[in-house]
Amino acid sequence: MRLEYLRLDLLDISDDFYPQLANQTDLQRIRICYLDEELLGTNSDARAAQCAAALTKLTRLRQLHTNELFQLDDIAALTETRPPLEDLHLNGDFITDDFLPPLARLAHLKSVNVFGPSWFSVPGLLDFFAHLQADPAGQHEGLQLYASHQKWGAKFLDSEEIMLRLEIDRRFRGRFGVA
Repeated sequence: MRLEYLRLDLLDISDDFYPQLANQTDLQRIRICYLDEELLGTNSDARAAQCAAALTKLTRLRQLHTNELFQLDDIAALTETRPPLEDLHLNGDFITDDFLPPLARLAHLKSVNVFGPSWFSVPGLLDFFAHLQADPAGQHEGLQLYASHQKWGAKFLDSEEIMLRLEIDRRFRGRFGVA
């Protein structure tokens, strides 16, 4: 059996789950949600690395929604194989501008929703937009970028947020939002 879509709402996870998931190479859409906050925080670094390693095998993956606590190395590993990811919802302990260069490898990226604490800067986001736009194979029309938990010290001025919204609209006819 080959799955194209998988939705998991987890209260528990076995040690062999992610290695088995790597065998579902036809998966195009996956949603992994840990319902138990304690489980989400338990052994999260090792589990997130296992998750990223499994996802690298899913070469047809277009949509990934997860609250797995990815670190920068996990995102770098996931994007290194350049899957055709278009829609990415991710979480993490502290998502910064450093996460943007690996995400810029994704030639089909159209939607990024960051639900973990983030610390993006105006120069970092402008550089990200420039890298996406410079990719000759890039298909980013309508790009949407939303960060729901921008840290207080990294909050944008109203003028900066307006400028970023105008910039993503100009380059991709996209939308930008931050909270």
